[in-house]
Amino acid sequence: MIPYINLVMPGGVLRRTSYEFCGSHAEHFLATLNVDKAFIGASAASIEKGITHPVLEEVPLNRLMMDIAREKYLVVDSSKFGLVAFGQFARLEEFTGFIVDDDFPEEMRAYAEAHDIKII
Repeated sequence: MIPYINLVMPGGVLRRTSYEFCGSHAEHFLATLNVDKAFIGASAASIEKGITHPVLEEVPLNRLMMDIAREKYLVVDSSKFGLVAFGQFARLEEFTGFIVDDDFPEEMRAYAEAHDIKII
């Protein structure tokens, strides 16, 4: 164990494919927290549809994290831009910053700059 890291697990149902906890137990737990910075990964991001996820059971927990975090950072590689999945949980303009790779699409860069979203 690393002595300066405290691991907190939200409970709920562990999805084996994504290793994410989901369900009402996880949602109730997260709702009690105050989060300064959330780093949120996504499998699909588009200007028109925002951030979407292919697994509907995970959407409410992702939305809750967006609601409780003061700063929100989208962490995606360029292959995710322009894609749309089944369930939407955020609009792009809700993010404080985008953490992206070197192939970040110019259209997304212009969107970020127009909405004062940091590009990291």
